[in-house]
Parts: sequence; C-alpha cells; structure tokens
Amino acid sequence: MSINSEPRARGLQVTIKYGKGYEDTWVSFAGLRQEVFDDIVDYFGLDRDSVTGLTLSELVVSAANMAHAKGNVAGTLGGTVIPPAQQSKPAPASDVWDEIGQAGQSSSPAEPEEDPVLTLIKAAQSVDELKRIWAENQERVVGDALVAWKARGKELKAAGK
Repeated sequence: MSINSEPRARGLQVTIKYGKGYEDTWVSFAGLRQEVFDDIVDYFGLDRDSVTGLTLSELVVSAANMAHAKGNVAGTLGGTVIPPAQQSKPAPASDVWDEIGQAGQSSSPAEPEEDPVLTLIKAAQSVDELKRIWAENQERVVGDALVAWKARGKELKAAGK
C-alpha cells in the first residue's frame, strides 16, 4: 500500500496491493482526500457507518488488510468470489385479508438467525483460522461477535491451537 500526497489542488493517490509481488493485483485511488476515502469505501463494499470515525490512513490500513486476506485466500487456497444468493420476494397475496389471516396463524415468533460471522467464530479450530475470520470480516466483528472472537481466541490459545 502507498499514499502519495501531492499539493492540495491536485489531491493524493492511494495504491492498495493484494499481495507482495509485482504481478499481484493492485488498485489505485486518486483525488481529493474525501473522494479517495469514499472511493475506497465503495470499492471494498464497506459499511459507511462503521468507518465514519476512521482517518484516511486507518481506512487504508483496514482496506489493505482486507485486500491481503482476499489475495491470500485466492492465491494460497485457490478461493474464488461467490456472489450472494439472489433473494426472491414472495408473491403478493391475492387479497389483503388472506395476508392478514396467514400472519395470524403463526403461534410463536420465529427465532432470529445467528450472525454467520458468530457461527464461524464459534467453529474456529485454531488461532490462525480465527485471525483469518477477522481479516475477512473485520467490519462485522463488532459487539457480540467481537466478544465471542476474543473469548474463542483465549480458549484456542489455552488449548495450544
């Protein structure tokens, strides 16, 4: 990763590499500070609310870590990107009264599904696997997931894994 600062009128340029070698994939962002910040957030698909308080430098480090993790998974493990499943919306009921009747038939509320990152953390079998989970999902390892991540790390270290 590199940040080249030019005079304010011209902006700056940030380059983030997915690996160490020259042949590895890289991406560059250029413009004024806020434009580069916004472009990195958009490019990496980051949640804007979770990066609002970060400086550009902190955002670049986080994005570089994500890029390195993705590059390692692709290069070392042969991983590929799988697009998210398309969610289909249920067909609308023919009559609003049918819809109300169907809603009233449920006797107990559905249990909320567990966060997929939390599931991964609980299933981790080594400290290295736990580190990979964080590297690939760091914007989602917050709150309960962060508490679980730290606890699982302590368990695995104590077990010598």
